[in-house]
Amino acid sequence: MIRTTAVLSVIFGFLIIIAFVSCPEDLKPEPEIEGDILLSVEDTRCQSVYLNVSIPDSGLRKLYSLYRDYQYIRTDTLYGTDTLIMDSGLQPSTDYLYQALYVYRGDIIDSSDIVYARTMDISNSDFTWYVDTIADYPSVLRDVAIIDDNDIWAVGELKMTGGPYNAIHWDGVEWTYFKIPNFKYPNQTLIGSDDLTSVYAISSSDVYFSTGGTLTRWDGNEFIPLVVFMEYVGDPDYGPLWRMWSESGDDIYLVGQKGYSVHYDGNTWEKLETGTDIFMRDINGKDNHVYATGYNDSGESIALELVDGEWKTLFEADSYYADWDNGEFGRATGLDVLSDTVYILTSIGLIKKPIDSNEMEFTPSSKAGLDLSDYGYTMIGIQALNDIYIGSRQGTVLHYNGVTWKRIPDAPVEDKAFYHGDFKNNTIALIGSFHWDGALIARGVR
Repeated sequence: MIRTTAVLSVIFGFLIIIAFVSCPEDLKPEPEIEGDILLSVEDTRCQSVYLNVSIPDSGLRKLYSLYRDYQYIRTDTLYGTDTLIMDSGLQPSTDYLYQALYVYRGDIIDSSDIVYARTMDISNSDFTWYVDTIADYPSVLRDVAIIDDNDIWAVGELKMTGGPYNAIHWDGVEWTYFKIPNFKYPNQTLIGSDDLTSVYAISSSDVYFSTGGTLTRWDGNEFIPLVVFMEYVGDPDYGPLWRMWSESGDDIYLVGQKGYSVHYDGNTWEKLETGTDIFMRDINGKDNHVYATGYNDSGESIALELVDGEWKTLFEADSYYADWDNGEFGRATGLDVLSDTVYILTSIGLIKKPIDSNEMEFTPSSKAGLDLSDYGYTMIGIQALNDIYIGSRQGTVLHYNGVTWKRIPDAPVEDKAFYHGDFKNNTIALIGSFHWDGALIARGVR
């Protein structure tokens, strides 16, 4: 009896072990699932919201459900610890509430805090043009800087009685003509005899003017010639400087013809090698991130980025025409920087590049609803992602309001040529010349 009981005990224990080892998967103990789910709003557009979902990595496939205004939207799988998602099809200028739930086998493990998002409003595309003829033939304006709607500088070569002049200023009522002094050579100061090629305004009392080889500052009270950008008189490598960019008077960058580029630190200047002889026509940046684009009339173009004080090539093109399916971007014409992203306009589309990344995202005009078929688009200005203008040498202006691109009626002039533009607040300013008349400035005001 004792022996039989012992045998039965052994057999029973053995069966228990077998049953435990071979039990169905769904009878095994459930793993302990825990962790928080976090939800944050990363960005908004007129019709979409970008959200970041984060769940601690448990080594398991993680499911989360997203709710908008307490209504279920979708369930997705999260691999890793976080992901960026877009909720689209929304209404402009509208408030939304979002919440995310961490779900495992139908059970809610955790719920995020409710977060608030407001979509961007649609910007106004209704501009009215005001066109002024400046000076006499063959005068020309080459650059413009808007400080605000009633504080605008434009520079060039202005021939008229009492002149020549090289700058004009708009005070909200009228244009005033100026003879801005500049150095032609290190030991000579000229008053208004050299035309100006570029102007850049940091504030109303901190404006910089260049003849292409000099730099002069307006401090709100007087014009102060600062420096001459030339190795020596007759330097064959020198090319007139055409555009400048700065965030402070001790950190100014200029680019121009023959790929010429310089940096001015408030006291001394240095030449920066670009590695190209292409005519550099635009420059912009943020902090220590600086970008430039240029092109020749023959079609060659280049986009550059300043890295550790040296210009590096982002991309090149040898023709105005391009096939983006083959990785061609087209001719690089203009650029602007908004927040942490540089936007480069090309002959067939728009390039977006984060300033802290080497990745470039190209959107062909056909996919962006952007009609560049008129050609000659060389100017771009971005105030916000719902407020962008693109201008052409013929005076055609396109405006993006956050949802669609609209063509603003052309500036009402014929036989015109525009060379540059600026966009700030509620004003677009285009400058250039009439073919058989004086200089030209057109202000689009909304």
